[in-house]
Amino acid sequence: CERNFLSMPINVDESSVATGTTERPITPEVSSEAHVQPTKELLRQEFLRELVDSAHPEVVRKATTAALEATRDGGNLKQAQAGTLLSLVASRAVEEAQKTETQLEAILSQLLDQRMKKLENRMAMMDDVESILEAEKVALELERRDLYTARCRHWFGGT
Repeated sequence: CERNFLSMPINVDESSVATGTTERPITPEVSSEAHVQPTKELLRQEFLRELVDSAHPEVVRKATTAALEATRDGGNLKQAQAGTLLSLVASRAVEEAQKTETQLEAILSQLLDQRMKKLENRMAMMDDVESILEAEKVALELERRDLYTARCRHWFGGT
């Protein structure tokens, strides 16, 4: 029932709403131009159909009930239908935002993991450089001692 309510055209004549007759043709009137290029109305209808079909039935039911309740006193059918569609669009936007947020969290997590690996690699390289410098320091100390020993031998008449 809610899906039928939402599939009704929004631009229904006010006089037909007041009399309770909202007749629609069984088959849509399609001109030869519509086969060549979809009109704005056909695209809108396709979007609305996809929106309603993709929405959770409980969301559709609650949105329709809330819109009808809000427009019950002095409201009209167009306002209720527009309110329901607006709530479905908002619901879809929230779902898309949650999906996007989840994707962003995953990307951010991957980015942080990569940065941590990069820092760990840099730390490992620094440890290697530190080891090389320590070995160089030991080698220089040995060369200094050898040079001191050679000078002492030269000064004191050694061989």
